[in-house]
Amino acid sequence: MNSENHLVEYKRELSETFERSAIAFLNSTGGHIYIGVNDDGSVYGVKDIDHVQRQVADRILNNIKPNAIGLFEVVTEEKDNKNGNVYFLSQIPLRG
Repeated sequence: MNSENHLVEYKRELSETFERSAIAFLNSTGGHIYIGVNDDGSVYGVKDIDHVQRQVADRILNNIKPNAIGLFEVVTEEKDNKNGNVYFLSQIPLRG
């Protein structure tokens, strides 16, 4: 994967800074938050992707005001399925 930039942020795990990153993208041009990816772009992986996806939806619903549900698209992407290196991203649509 490429390095982080103004449109891409990597998070090894769903951390306390997720909402801050999401709000920054919502207030700018949009972007992609990859969860399960190290800062250097290497895939760390997410073991229980369904659980993390539910956590993301819950945190968007309960921790971001005004409500930001519907402004995100959560997409699962597989990097290396045989090793279980699956990651997903919260995508905030880019504004033109």
